Order: sequence, then C-alpha cells, then structure tokens
Amino acid sequence: MLIQSLLRKLPGPLKGLAERFDDSPIDSPEKAQHFIRTRSSYVAQTALYGYLKTRMGTRYRQLFEDKTFSRSIRIAASQTFASCLSDMTIYGVAMVARDGGLADDEARLLAERIYVSAYKSGLEKVDRKEQPEGARERFQVRLDGIHWKTAAETIDVFESSSADLIRFAPVIDEFKELDGEIVNNSLWLRWIDIRKQWEKRLRAGDVATAWRGGRAA
Repeated sequence: MLIQSLLRKLPGPLKGLAERFDDSPIDSPEKAQHFIRTRSSYVAQTALYGYLKTRMGTRYRQLFEDKTFSRSIRIAASQTFASCLSDMTIYGVAMVARDGGLADDEARLLAERIYVSAYKSGLEKVDRKEQPEGARERFQVRLDGIHWKTAAETIDVFESSSADLIRFAPVIDEFKELDGEIVNNSLWLRWIDIRKQWEKRLRAGDVATAWRGGRAA
C-alpha cells in the first residue's frame, strides 16, 4: 500500500510490529518493558496515521512528501508515543503491583526504569529537536499521584494519550474540535485490545520477583 511506503520514509520511531502477535508469557521486567514499548508504539502509530490519512483524503500523498509537513508528523508521532508510553507504563506496572504484591516504592522504581528504558529505545533514531520536550519530567510528576493498587482498574489511566493525540496532530483546530470524540473512541478501542493482550500474558508474580531479585543483586 502506498501509505505504508510513505510511512517507511519517515525516520520516526513508530514502525510496524511483527511481535504484536507474540503470545509468550511476560514474566520479567525486560519482557514487560518490551511489550509496553512496542505496544505503545503500535497504538500511537495506528491512531495518529489513521487519523491523518482520514483527514488528508486524496491529498495524503502530497502532504506526506512535503518536508515541512513530514517534520510536523514526526514531532506529533514522538509526542503521541511518549504519551502512550506513559499511560501503558502506569497501567502495566499497576497490574504488577496489584497482582504481584509490589510495595508503592517498588512499583514507582519499576515504572521509572521501564519508562526511561523504553523512551530511549523508542526514540533513539529521532532527532533531538523532534523529541518531546520535558516528557520524562512530566512522567516523574505524574507518578506522584498514582495509587498503584487501583490505577489499573479503570481506563482513566489512558487519558493522557487520548488528549495528546488530538492535541499534537498536525491538523487545524477546527478539525480537532469536530473530531475529538471520534479520535478518542478510536484510541480507546486500540487500548482495549492491548489491555487484553497484557492481562492474558502477564505473570505478575514472576515480574515482581525478578524485579526484587535484580535490584538486590
């Protein structure tokens, strides 16, 4: 498909994910980080580019090949990835904390480790000028208000990615106001699938044990 060939020309972090169909157990912090990073990338990619393609219509070829607009897309992609990563990290670690018996301080440290590692890996090929300014600092602040034993029980934890997708998408404000509800619903549906994958594959006790063991080593 032409849209896919155009997306491959963008040097951003959001690529297709063959591992999306992996169903092996998530039983270590490293596997948790991999899942959280790749699925955050997948959600950000499909939601943002799907929205842009819909809004561009028959002009999407021309706009994707425009250097200025392509840079705007890369910036929006990086911003959306960082927000998706923030949401999924908190959701994922909250489940480990709840079902694996992590204390609040242990959960926070695990969330910090996963986010920083996934952020660096996900954006390593992105120009620093196109990376989200202050994203890691905002994540640290966000952690201050997290109740780890209950954070995974509602979809409220995913509000950041929903808000930032429409906020940073390179479309005019009039379209953002018109499209907000539709875009949000599209994103929620993607997160439902990711949450089901995570819940099915997660071995919270094993992740918690490995995290404690790794910190003690």
